Amino acid sequence: MGRDPVLPIMPSLAEEDGMGHDPHSYEHTLTVRLAELRDLVECHITQEAQRQKAFYDSTTKSRTFNVGDAVWLHVPTAGKLDARWEGGWTVKEVLSPVNVAVETHHYSKDSCGAC
Repeated sequence: MGRDPVLPIMPSLAEEDGMGHDPHSYEHTLTVRLAELRDLVECHITQEAQRQKAFYDSTTKSRTFNVGDAVWLHVPTAGKLDARWEGGWTVKEVLSPVNVAVETHHYSKDSCGAC
C-alpha cells in the first residue's frame, strides 16, 4: 500500500557512498569517517584556542607591584550592592609575579590624619 518511507539520512547511506549492505564495509567506512571528523574537530579546537588566547593577550595589562605600594583588594563575596573592592591595603611581600602578600592599615576615627 503506497511507497516505502524514505528518511533524510537514507540517501547518504546509498551504495555510491561505499556504504552498501555489507556490515563490515559499513563499519570500516564509518570508522574512517569518524577518525577524519575527530582530526578536523581537534584542528578547529586548536585554532579557536589560539585565536582566543591572542585576543586575551591583546587586552590584558602587565602589572608589577613593589613592596610598599598601595593596592585595592578584590572582595569576591560582595553582595549585589556592596563594594567589590576594598582600599587601605599595602603590598607587604612580592611572592611571585602574580601573587603578593598584603597588609591592611586599620585607622580609627581618632588617629585619622584627615580628621
